[in-house]
Amino acid sequence: MTKRFNSALEFEQIFPQSDVPIMSIGTSNLLQAFARPDLELDQLPTILERSPTIAAKLLALSNSAWSAPASPITRLDSACARLGLNVVRSVGVALAVSSPFNTSRCPNFHAGQFWARTLLIAEATTLLIPCITPPPAIDIGTARTAALFHNLGLLFLVHHFHQETNQAFLRKQANGDLVLNELLRETLGIAANDAANLLAKKWHLPDVLAATMKAYQDTQYQGDEWPTVASVGLAVTAVSGIETQGSISSPQHPYLSLDSFKIEPITSQLLRAQVAINQLAQSIRW
Repeated sequence: MTKRFNSALEFEQIFPQSDVPIMSIGTSNLLQAFARPDLELDQLPTILERSPTIAAKLLALSNSAWSAPASPITRLDSACARLGLNVVRSVGVALAVSSPFNTSRCPNFHAGQFWARTLLIAEATTLLIPCITPPPAIDIGTARTAALFHNLGLLFLVHHFHQETNQAFLRKQANGDLVLNELLRETLGIAANDAANLLAKKWHLPDVLAATMKAYQDTQYQGDEWPTVASVGLAVTAVSGIETQGSISSPQHPYLSLDSFKIEPITSQLLRAQVAINQLAQSIRW
């Protein structure tokens, strides 16, 4: 089979810049507002009013079986109060960054599953950072956002190369031992992190998000943003353990140490979160 590209470098050189999905000004403004560390619950409705599509989906989520309100919720402020700051912020970011991508032409890509896993990785990142010893210079809010962004390269590939990615998903479903990124490299010559690198440049993302998208799987990465990149990588490993074994052993990293006594209760926390997040993700029209 002939690959589309011979290398990641060739991909960046010849892929049409005009075909890279564009982040709208509205999405950029929404992400900036959600990134504020002093963001309060009562500020959410005003922020969301500028993004009616996302507001409508969050309102629908507040009325879903997952939320199970006692009576129908018709006001955005009531929806935000029902969902809570963390859910609105995480789901709002996910909805915002997924909006430029059309994944409908790839029948074996399931957006609900993709975002359920991504949201669980964001939760795992939040839980694991306090277990790192000695405490690293990592902003948990930024790391959580980086976790939400970490696999956007896959959405990029599904959007532009739906036939090749669909074939990779089919092979992965037939043999769970295969690695999706390796399957993508066989057909496209590039993997999700290569696409993410181009996407981050086009979107002018902060260095910490760009580095995470490109290198979260690289345990040897030593760039300036390595603590955040490594923390997301640890979270990905932890979630893989939850998915395959129903538990996590202490994830290993050459530059980070984890307190084993703090790790033990995280398994039960993530198992509970997995159930809730799966239900949440399936309640949203991505």
